[in-house]
Amino acid sequence: MNGSRVCVLLVDDDEDDYVMTRDVLSEIEGQRFDLEWVATYEAALEAIETHRPDVCLVDYHLGAHNGLDLMREVLADGSTTPMILLTGQGGHEVDVEAMKSGAADYLVKGQIEAPLLGRSIRYALKRAQDLEALRESERFLQSSLDALSAYIAILDESGMIIAVNAAWQGFREGNPLIGAIHDLRINYLEVCESGFGERGREIAAGIREVIADQREAFYLEYPCECAGEPQWFVARVTRFTNKGVPMVVVAHDDITELKRTEEALQESEEQLRQSQKMEAIGRLAGGIAHDFNNLLVPITGYSDLLLLRLAEDDPMHRHAEQIKKSAERAATLTHQFLAFSRKQVLQPRVLNLNAVVTDMDKMLKRLIREDIEWVTLLDPDIGRVKADPGQIEQVIMNLTVNACDAMPEGGKLTIETANVELDERTAERHVGVQPGPYVMLVLSDTGCGMDEETRSQIFEPFFTTKDKSKGTGLGLSTVYGIVKQSGGGIWVYSELEKGSAFKVYLPRVQEVIESLGSGVSDTSLQQGSEVVLVVEDEPGVRELICEILSHNGYRILEACDGEHALRASRQHDGTIHLMVTDVVMPGMSGPELADRMRSERSDMKVLFMSGYTDKAIVHHGILDPGVLFLQKPFSPHALTRKLREVLDTPRQAERGS
Repeated sequence: MNGSRVCVLLVDDDEDDYVMTRDVLSEIEGQRFDLEWVATYEAALEAIETHRPDVCLVDYHLGAHNGLDLMREVLADGSTTPMILLTGQGGHEVDVEAMKSGAADYLVKGQIEAPLLGRSIRYALKRAQDLEALRESERFLQSSLDALSAYIAILDESGMIIAVNAAWQGFREGNPLIGAIHDLRINYLEVCESGFGERGREIAAGIREVIADQREAFYLEYPCECAGEPQWFVARVTRFTNKGVPMVVVAHDDITELKRTEEALQESEEQLRQSQKMEAIGRLAGGIAHDFNNLLVPITGYSDLLLLRLAEDDPMHRHAEQIKKSAERAATLTHQFLAFSRKQVLQPRVLNLNAVVTDMDKMLKRLIREDIEWVTLLDPDIGRVKADPGQIEQVIMNLTVNACDAMPEGGKLTIETANVELDERTAERHVGVQPGPYVMLVLSDTGCGMDEETRSQIFEPFFTTKDKSKGTGLGLSTVYGIVKQSGGGIWVYSELEKGSAFKVYLPRVQEVIESLGSGVSDTSLQQGSEVVLVVEDEPGVRELICEILSHNGYRILEACDGEHALRASRQHDGTIHLMVTDVVMPGMSGPELADRMRSERSDMKVLFMSGYTDKAIVHHGILDPGVLFLQKPFSPHALTRKLREVLDTPRQAERGS
């Protein structure tokens, strides 16, 4: 098809389909097309006769007629223009009927993309050229056949092979319908019937019917194991006469790539549907977590205050501890909701995954039972990734717990790291993953494994195969959310009674590894004397913050929303050192309030707080540069420590300044 422009006639009564076809043709690389469109049966007959297009794309439905009627009439008039049938629904019956009517191929609407249409047109044009070459003369028969990529044999009316092309002659990949026949004067029908099982007998029967003129053509797709790999072929049988003697052309085309493309498309569509479902559940989970976090702030905060004020031997001290523990369990649950819904605020660092696994050694040893063999295979030349170290530790821990639970009678747990390159074909099979360099983290076990139905649901929240007392069903959904929010992908391979392998892929970066710090934090309540403006629409949260800060020496101004905050600021004559504001509030959001405040108090610092991420201060869960943030729910220690951190740090460029 390279070189001159290809004239394409589209016969379709739907203008939307014309526009779609025009756009798809424009995307085909290496070839230019001239597209003519007619909408009726009669107009198509005239256009084919007068314009002689290179190829016709014919819709199955054409008013009172159909595309098969058009093909039969045009071919009966002696036209050699190849025709491709376009159908709304695919099916073996439609395919066979199309072949009987002379179609070069048929495509299913809704699945037509540039590579597929280009391939179909190329095949249609090549097939037309091949048939024309066969008609020209026997003198050019062999040379014409040798130029073809399909595996072709010519049979006489008894089924004897009289010619094969070079592709057929050179085939050595294991398909007995092709590779076992290299000598002429062998009866191909007998070979099919005796050496290829049910498929061979079906092809032989089809050839006999074509030879006897009981059908115009025969078409069959069939699988075959070639060179240890599954392959797909299509057998096409057509009839012609040579000096009045009926003969047939048997062509076997390798359609493995086409099949793989179709399977990848189906898999991608299924993944897209699953991704959309997970996204919808995630939005719900994120909203629930936001509301729960606002409820948990006063519960955890006041329980902490009670514990500070009650003596350890006071009977109420134990009650306060139980309240705090329950609140902490609820906070853990909301954190899992946020992880799954990808609304956490991440603090990414450039990491070496080997170092993360090594640093978790003691923790993992406590999780892994003595009857489980633990093996680490860490690539010493591993690349770097940029991710939140705490979240990556959560991924490893959750997958480790999951693997141990899958091996109740013991087994082997392997943790591996490696550098990998994901090509376009692999990336296309997984929604949201781009081709390129990645670091792979694999946790594999020799446990009970999963069937396909279970595997398809494991990342959904609350789905679990364990007893309700042993898990919430949020562990793997948390892993899924963390990996996705980190820009990576996670794939699972599993076989029943053989085990499972969870493969996490994180994008590789070239940046310098950052220090993770000592991880030691001060748990005392830190005091101060600065003026702090507290802006929070939830009364319980606002009252708690004000009480904690007042108790520790700060002078407090409070407001229930943005307008009240502006009014309080204007009524205060002195300095306001810091504004602590919720991100999501009715009327005016925290970031909008901060922008308005800056014009009046350019020296005031701003600390945002929220129960989940908001697009006003984060992108993909990562804080915008200069934004100071406190995650809800928080303890009095965390609140006072963050305030002192912000107030004692020299002022730097803030968001929007």
